Amino acid sequence: MRKTNLFAIAAAVILAGVGAWAVLTARAPVAVAAPPVVQIDPSKMMMNARRDLPTERFVDYSFVFN
Repeated sequence: MRKTNLFAIAAAVILAGVGAWAVLTARAPVAVAAPPVVQIDPSKMMMNARRDLPTERFVDYSFVFN
């Protein structure tokens, strides 16, 4: 009996959620299309990074054998 009641409550909550979602999305305002935005090309950024950014030398002394 308890499992049946729990199943009925769970089904009712799920159906209420799906119904609310369907009603809210059906009446959702449609946004006006925005003007096109300039797209950023990541490959061009990586290719041009060498001349735009300063470089720094790193000396690794973690493997020093005497």
